[in-house]
Amino acid sequence: MTKHVYKLWSITLLISTSLIGLFQLVFHEYPYFWIVFPSLSISLLLSLWIDRRKPSWGALALFLNTLMISFGMYWLFHYDPRLTTLLYFPPLFTLLFQNRRYFIWSVLLTVFWHTFTHRGELDIQSHADFALIFLVYSLLLFFVMQNVSRSASEAAKWKERVDVLSKAIEARDSYTQGHSRRVALYAVEIGRHVPGVDIEELRVSGDLHDIGKIATPDSVLLKPGRLTPEEYEIIKRHSVDGANLLRQFGIGGPILDGVLYHHERMDGSGYPERLVGDQIPLFARILAVADTFDAMTTTRSYRVAFPPQKAYDEIVSLSGRFYDAEIVKIFCMVYPQILAVFEKEEGERMINTSSAG
Repeated sequence: MTKHVYKLWSITLLISTSLIGLFQLVFHEYPYFWIVFPSLSISLLLSLWIDRRKPSWGALALFLNTLMISFGMYWLFHYDPRLTTLLYFPPLFTLLFQNRRYFIWSVLLTVFWHTFTHRGELDIQSHADFALIFLVYSLLLFFVMQNVSRSASEAAKWKERVDVLSKAIEARDSYTQGHSRRVALYAVEIGRHVPGVDIEELRVSGDLHDIGKIATPDSVLLKPGRLTPEEYEIIKRHSVDGANLLRQFGIGGPILDGVLYHHERMDGSGYPERLVGDQIPLFARILAVADTFDAMTTTRSYRVAFPPQKAYDEIVSLSGRFYDAEIVKIFCMVYPQILAVFEKEEGERMINTSSAG
């Protein structure tokens, strides 16, 4: 987190020094230029140096740098009431640290700095008014910080759950793991051109679309040959099993829709609910195309892989019948990118196979 804050702070300093220098170059009247410009320049150089040489000092250095510049600017120009707003910057910036200690110190030091710079100029009532307004503002910021931290924590837990599920797929069936990754990659290429699609959620849905197969018996999942009708009925349950598993992990919405319905077909011939047309959720319609392309271009125990062009032609021929015509149209548009992903994955597979041999 500190690294991102560092980058933001360095960019802010760079823009500030550039604008101040340009203003002085054109108008020759920037107030206290020979104090402000060197101070900002030194702060920028120190930030860059500490980031490379003493990264462990990063958070503290950023905190002190923020206070120094904000308080210094305010001290130089505090005769203008509008510049009181500079004192509101340190607590706001320290929210990026997601560290309660820095936030509290910035609030206390800001109140002290305002009182110190205005000593003898304002009466006690004015100081009290500023302190009250500023503390209310800081309290609101504190609640914002708590919500941001809570959201970040929930996102981290959610990602951990997804990682656990992804590893479960890999441990059960190496084909499913490679297949799921490729389906996710193909789906993302299609999804980039579909309005309203959350690409990260689509990627996760692709990674987990076959998670239900961890409940499929080995005798069916790992069978070296074609499945019997009875075995096919068993493996068809993986979409429902996968959705039930995701619900237990608190994962729902479009991600779950993709897992549950990616075998539905536009004409109602799919499973598990024989949905028709637009009844099929968007993620499922995207994954259906990506899943079919990878399944056809991957060698299985009972057949060799089809060439990519044959898989492409098959999907196009079933547009509107099995697959959403609009999604197929986008698939055709991004086919060069999908083919590039396929070739890269094939190259890596061949290298790994050679290494294993």
